[in-house]
Amino acid sequence: MNKIIEKKAITSNKYLYLLGFFGFLLIASAILRVLTPDTSSAENTWQEITPGKNSIVDVEKKLGSPIGVTQYSEYSVLQYDSPFPTMPHEVAIDKNNLVVFIKEYLSYDENHKIDQYLDQYQETDLELFAPMISEAVKAHVFLEEGLVIIAHMQNGAVEQKWYFVPTDKEVFVKSWEKELTQIQRGPDRLITR
Repeated sequence: MNKIIEKKAITSNKYLYLLGFFGFLLIASAILRVLTPDTSSAENTWQEITPGKNSIVDVEKKLGSPIGVTQYSEYSVLQYDSPFPTMPHEVAIDKNNLVVFIKEYLSYDENHKIDQYLDQYQETDLELFAPMISEAVKAHVFLEEGLVIIAHMQNGAVEQKWYFVPTDKEVFVKSWEKELTQIQRGPDRLITR
């Protein structure tokens, strides 16, 4: 009988040691997460929402209910109030309910210029024209940062910021070939900075 009690005690001790070991691993991993700096880029974050990281649940927690929703076959676009009633901010959500793109409209601010971004990131990966927006703007694409700055060509004022999951040139160009082009059209093609 003593051997049975000793065997049960040894077995229960093994479980306690095993449980303690897993508890230690859990605590150690939590400490490492806290101590490890976040190396992700904050450049493509708007209102604490980052494409590729946040979900529709996060968007609705941070921004509330959208003022409109447009459904497409591969994604949906949530619309939120912007400084311009006819042009709401847009948050694109993929089929997995993950944020993949954000479009922010900005009020005119004489001090918010494209030069600030060029100073910060040194140079753009792509400079494209955006004829669907205006012939007088240029899209400055920073691929690694997941950021597009739409700025007026004449005075450099920033009009829109687009946030996306960082990607390479080929994927970006293919994704946006209908809205952004390397060819400038229209009478404003003579405007230079």
